[in-house]
Amino acid sequence: MHLRSRKPLQDVMTAIRVCKPLTECGLDLQQNAERHLRSRLRLSQAFADDLLAQTLQVAERCNFSLEELRYQYPQEVVPVGETPESLSAQGHL
Repeated sequence: MHLRSRKPLQDVMTAIRVCKPLTECGLDLQQNAERHLRSRLRLSQAFADDLLAQTLQVAERCNFSLEELRYQYPQEVVPVGETPESLSAQGHL
């Protein structure tokens, strides 16, 4: 969550994901709103400087670009001599 105040929305989204009424979600829900993004000031109050420095080292090792994402259509499993279109026309798909 980006804000602690969004926990009720997080709870509703969890209930939808687990296909249960909110009142029956029990342990599927987070116990409290502590799993939220914190400011650098709050992090510096909770963790030692050397631990925070380690997160920067990890971040520097992470390389990712949205350009790397490509959709790969799965390989169709069809009998020899058939195509997905011919199977669909025959009502097999």
